[in-house]
Amino acid sequence: MRAEYTEDAPSRHSLILALKARPRHIGPEAVAGGKRRHDEWIQPMLYAVSARLVPDRAHEFHARLTDGSIAAQRPDGAEIVAAMKRARAAPDGTVRWTETCYCPTPLQHERATVLDRYFTGLETRVIDKPETFDGAPLMDRLAAR
Repeated sequence: MRAEYTEDAPSRHSLILALKARPRHIGPEAVAGGKRRHDEWIQPMLYAVSARLVPDRAHEFHARLTDGSIAAQRPDGAEIVAAMKRARAAPDGTVRWTETCYCPTPLQHERATVLDRYFTGLETRVIDKPETFDGAPLMDRLAAR
């Protein structure tokens, strides 16, 4: 089934269906004559994310977040680092943060390259605006390990 995004139905759901139904191009190859074609625009999604940190990998994760290796990852390294700086660790061990993603599947590239190595039980939900969470800053917790 091919879904089309129309101006009279701009809901997130219709947009998600439209994005999943067609090839996605976010790099320079999508630009023709200096302008993106309407059917090649990618709508960023904002997610509230929760997961549990893998304790044995906390030191390694902190090192990679602070040595620039994750930040250098393209196209999403800078956002991963920024998201981890916003992340909060609850007393029960759950880490929560918000993250912007351009993938057709929530955090697809971020999970494949970073998140699934350092977190388990990762869950996402679409949100309309950034949220803040209670708990200690994740970066402080990582530095203390």
